[in-house]
Amino acid sequence: MLMTVKQIRDLEQQLKDQYHLSEYEFMHRAADHFFSTISSLYPSSKHWRIVCGTGNNAGDGLILAGIAAENNITVQVIASQDFSEGKALLKKAWKFCQERGVHPLIYTTEQNYQPTDLCIDAVLGIGIQGPLSEHYRNMISDTLVGKKPIVSLDLPSGLLPDNGQVDKSTVRATHTITVLADKLGLHGYKGRLHTGDIHRLSLGFKDSELQRMGTSLQSVDSNMLSERWKNRPADSHKGQFGRLVLIGSFDAYPGAICLA
Repeated sequence: MLMTVKQIRDLEQQLKDQYHLSEYEFMHRAADHFFSTISSLYPSSKHWRIVCGTGNNAGDGLILAGIAAENNITVQVIASQDFSEGKALLKKAWKFCQERGVHPLIYTTEQNYQPTDLCIDAVLGIGIQGPLSEHYRNMISDTLVGKKPIVSLDLPSGLLPDNGQVDKSTVRATHTITVLADKLGLHGYKGRLHTGDIHRLSLGFKDSELQRMGTSLQSVDSNMLSERWKNRPADSHKGQFGRLVLIGSFDAYPGAICLA
């Protein structure tokens, strides 16, 4: 499934309403599935660095850190700020993390961080709306860029989810674990150069249910085209095969579709 940010948010709200899930319960559910997927990808990794920004993506990262600690993984959390006060949702995630013995470090440009086996990008999620601030560029550069392997939660930080545009400091992930549906930007423009392998989590909901509840888009791949593209007689002509609509381009790059 392929969805815009609005479609994803509408679907999330429907699921919360139908299953009587609080925002925190939904976030914890996502973190549980993130942990299972990352553990299957890197079963021998026992030292994780989780880098958290300021939005709900940070909450995912904080809860993930607590779950990892419960499973005997040494976790280093680098956070954009102290969440012990402020938004109730992130405050609760911060407390969950600390109660399991993980005490986040507040990011500064002067600090040197211990190396780890695995880096997890929980800096920014689908709430990103434009270029990265200088703070986030520095944070990504100091804690994630050049560090392999990197797993991004939902999408690589710095990637715009609806159009695939990237900032100069956008994370280049080894794996991207996206929730409920793929975001448009993961597959278009320069986004696909930053995602690595994409893994979609349905969070325990049935795909048939997600498709019924949500409005999704459909991607066209080579398999779909090969099914529709049949061999044609040598004496055939264009009038025998209907009409073709060409759709393409991302913002500011109309050249190829115009030529087509």
